[in-house]
Amino acid sequence: MAYNELTCGTNAGNTGLQECAENFGYFAKFVIVPRGTSFATQALALDLDNWVTALNAVRSERYYPTPEVVTLEADQEATVYEELIAGKREFIREGKDRLRAVFESISMHNHKELQKHNSRKDLSIFILTSNGFVLGYSLDGVKMLPLDLDEIHFEKRTISDGDTKDRSAMSLVLKDSDQWNKTGVWIKPDALTTDAWDAMTDIYGVKDVSVTIASTTGTGLVATVKGTSDSQPTIGLVLADFSLKTSAGVVVTITGATDNGDGTYTITYGAITGAHVFTLKNQPSMTTKFFEAYNTASFTI
Repeated sequence: MAYNELTCGTNAGNTGLQECAENFGYFAKFVIVPRGTSFATQALALDLDNWVTALNAVRSERYYPTPEVVTLEADQEATVYEELIAGKREFIREGKDRLRAVFESISMHNHKELQKHNSRKDLSIFILTSNGFVLGYSLDGVKMLPLDLDEIHFEKRTISDGDTKDRSAMSLVLKDSDQWNKTGVWIKPDALTTDAWDAMTDIYGVKDVSVTIASTTGTGLVATVKGTSDSQPTIGLVLADFSLKTSAGVVVTITGATDNGDGTYTITYGAITGAHVFTLKNQPSMTTKFFEAYNTASFTI
């Protein structure tokens, strides 16, 4: 199946109506990605495993999905022409597309993390729609690329007046409207006949967690791992997710990690003395995906 196909085909340049047309719904999420990233083929873009890899990549290569949009404003600049004599005019460029997306009741921690992307000029976006489409563009009909940004800015947080909720907003300007209007492509992963997935629910970001130590001995410790801002217990971590080093950075081998089911973990290791640092490994080095420690926990035996 080619890009942009539902149950009907398309004929390049012809104006006869197709049997079906896309119903994207509204722009519901944005996935912020480093400029230059892409999926080499449609098949790769349709494979959820490749998204999971990108969402858990090293920070410089990571995909960062936004929260779900509650309101969206579109400000599309008119096409720009140069006015000439005798009522003539010459096309200069297509107008810029500006969007302002509003997110509701996100944590202050998430708000501050989003603001770290402000003023960057090396970013692009994939757009996720409410009806399960993922939007990008393709120059060759094979590779799927994200839409380049000219500007992105996460605005200051609004304060609730009692009648509305706290809100955060993102303003962005697409760099080249031709990317979508002339070479735009979409995929719909929930329409796959096998291994279908939902772009709205299956694409989400890495969650920051805090690590604290409840108790230590020379051969083990008990650590608590919970959400940085929501304090929800983090369960399901495994031995290979944890990191223990001396204060000088020398790796200490962890021999056991028991998930106690309440956000605490019993960690064992060979006999140690002195100052040490315990935390989670950074993604993508963790076996368990979508978590990353926001801090380290130091202790001395």
